[in-house]
Amino acid sequence: MSLYSTWGTILNTFNPENPRHRALHADMMSHPNAEDTIMVLYYLVSPIRRLPPQVLERIFSFSIVDAQFDLDTSEMPWVLTYICSSWRRVAISTPQLWRKIDISFGHWSPSSNLLHLLNLFLQRSSDCPIDVTVQSDVDSDSHTALEMLMAASHRWEDAWLDLPLALLASLGPIKGHLAQLHTLEVLPCVTPDDSDKHLILDAFQIAPELAEVGIACERNVTVLLPWDQLESYASTSDSLPRLIHSLNGMRNLVICVIKPIYYINEHPSPIQINLPQLSALVIEGGHPCPNGFRGTLLHSFIVPLVGALQNRMVQGRSL
Repeated sequence: MSLYSTWGTILNTFNPENPRHRALHADMMSHPNAEDTIMVLYYLVSPIRRLPPQVLERIFSFSIVDAQFDLDTSEMPWVLTYICSSWRRVAISTPQLWRKIDISFGHWSPSSNLLHLLNLFLQRSSDCPIDVTVQSDVDSDSHTALEMLMAASHRWEDAWLDLPLALLASLGPIKGHLAQLHTLEVLPCVTPDDSDKHLILDAFQIAPELAEVGIACERNVTVLLPWDQLESYASTSDSLPRLIHSLNGMRNLVICVIKPIYYINEHPSPIQINLPQLSALVIEGGHPCPNGFRGTLLHSFIVPLVGALQNRMVQGRSL
């Protein structure tokens, strides 16, 4: 296509009253080389440039379905802001693109850059509900970032927390500020110094929408929850008495997955666990427990409505 025929195509869509058209025309005229000019003209008439912002938002939302949100600026959704100024404006002004926040402190050195990127996610997600994933095996350099996330706890919808006891203990201020929290997973990182400590965590005790919960290592942490409203519960438990007490408070539980970690002298006899609404029960192995104990535990459930029942060994798998 010649320069003149391409320019003719442009004239059919060029609107001198449109500021964007005028700016693009000025950009085109700044290229003296004819081949470069033709490429600019092709760019000007590209169909995607005529898509309404609402359509771009919808396309962008599909592009992040399986994306990892670990504050890596070379990944989604950051790359959407690098294409052109119009894409950047749409991406920055679409809160849903910034609603998933994944921080692993083991991958970052303490720096203002992490805090700056986290702040951008919190700002750009606006009032949108957010999914928060935080993983750390240290507690000295993580407090500031965690405090920033806690300030937005009223927007948490899904929280996955793999934290040392000291950081879990600092979650107290979010109690009563979890209006949208639906899914919670707590994986305490217990160091040798914490082995003889026990934390009572009540930060999630008031969460009116909380329905799905997963908890590990209950020996070192007691998590107080609104038990009677839970619908799904997964536990990698190393404290059977505490597990039994918790389960007997879940009168509306529908799905239960348990991976017991017990020794023979740690479980009371007899055991009775009454879950009147339960429809699916899974007891997984993969950790040392007494011979026949998993069967004993299975027979301890009173579950009149259960329709799916599994008692299986699984190696190297977490809940």
